[in-house]
Amino acid sequence: MSEEKEFPAMKPLNQLLPLDALFLYCAANMGEFTVNKANKTITFNSTYTYDENAIPEWSTFLDQAKSDYTSALDPGTEIPANDDQLFMNIEEMIDIATVLVEE
Repeated sequence: MSEEKEFPAMKPLNQLLPLDALFLYCAANMGEFTVNKANKTITFNSTYTYDENAIPEWSTFLDQAKSDYTSALDPGTEIPANDDQLFMNIEEMIDIATVLVEE
């Protein structure tokens, strides 16, 4: 006899962590920054240059990841709501980045 468990939905990424935490994570991965603990500030030592062609690539990566994920599921199985929400949150982040760099 198999028993199915239903797990509670995972909160979206932007609700799991405050934006400050996500910002610090990004800063740590970008490198070249200075932390002033006395003033509680972070200063980037160099300008971050973005590649406007990278943003559509991010969408392609996300689409491929979602496709790979879906393919790994048993036939007829839908993506669990919490995982689908995570994909939507990442897509929203890419949409925000797109708006920020539009001319």
